[in-house]
Amino acid sequence: MSLDAAVDLYLSHLRAERALSDHTVAAYGRDLAKFTAFAEAHGAQDARQLDLGLLSDWLGGLSREGLAPRSLARHLSAVRGLLKFLLKEGELDADPSVLVARPKLGRKLPRTASTEELLRLIAAPDVGTLRGLRDRAMLSVAYAAGLRVSELCRLCLGDLDLERGVVAAFGKGQKRRLVPLGEVTLAHLDAYLTARRAA
Repeated sequence: MSLDAAVDLYLSHLRAERALSDHTVAAYGRDLAKFTAFAEAHGAQDARQLDLGLLSDWLGGLSREGLAPRSLARHLSAVRGLLKFLLKEGELDADPSVLVARPKLGRKLPRTASTEELLRLIAAPDVGTLRGLRDRAMLSVAYAAGLRVSELCRLCLGDLDLERGVVAAFGKGQKRRLVPLGEVTLAHLDAYLTARRAA
C-alpha cells in the first residue's frame, strides 16, 4: 500500500471509528503529510519500506529545523498511530516506531509568586473575624517557614514554640525540621491565639 493511501485510510479511521473532530484529524493529516513527503523523498513509496533508520533521520531533521521537543513528540505520536493502525490492518509485519525513543519534554519550572504577591495574599483575609485571623496566621507561617500545603495542614498547636519562635514541620518521609519564624509571623499567631482564647 502506498504511503498516501495508507494515510488516507488512517485518517478515515480516525474520523469514522475514533470519532475525532475535524480539527484533530486535520492536525494529524498535516503532521503525516510532512512525514510521507520526507519518506518519499528518501525512497520509501510503500508503507513496508518504512524502517527505524528512516524514522530516526526524519526526527533528526525535524530537530535540526528547530522544532521543540513537544512538537517532535506530537509528530512522532501521529506517525506511531499510523504505523500501529497499519500493523493491525495487516499492512505491516512490524512497527519500527517501537524502537524510537520519545523526545524528552523536560518539566516546566513552576512560576513563583513575587514577594509583593505573597504579602498581598497574607493581607487578604478579613482580620475582623476569627477565621480571618486564623487564615492570615496560617498563610504567614507557610510563607515564613517555606512549608508545603501538606505540611501546613498537618501542623498542630503543639508544633509551635512561640517562646523560641520556631515551628516543628514534618516533611516527606516524616522528617522533622525546626524552622524559625519572624516577628511578623509570631505577631499574627499571637493575634489569632489571643482572639481564639477570648472567643
